[in-house]
Amino acid sequence: MKKILAGILCIGLLSGCAKKAQDIKPSYVSTLEYSDNSCKELKREVIEINRELRVISGVQDDTATKDALSVAASLVFWPALFLTATGDDNKRKIADLKGRYDTVKIVAKKKKCKFSKELK
Repeated sequence: MKKILAGILCIGLLSGCAKKAQDIKPSYVSTLEYSDNSCKELKREVIEINRELRVISGVQDDTATKDALSVAASLVFWPALFLTATGDDNKRKIADLKGRYDTVKIVAKKKKCKFSKELK
């Protein structure tokens, strides 16, 4: 019984941890938001999204690492539980930026913008 409770506790702790930025899925952003933009504006938007995504992903990854270390420490020393969920979780912002990137990429390809061939 103790092993079952310990397993449930571990699952609960791990589910509360911040995710790494690469594991966050993009949110939906309508192509209508960018359909009137020129190729030049779309390229500028991609550059801005990438810049912001790099910065915020670094913060998110640091938070995820700290949470994982706190959970590991809490298995040995339970007061370490208070170190988890540091409040720097940027999941929504990252999902939005990834969604915006995907949408700009779709619109740029539809408009046959030259830079769209370079996008992943």
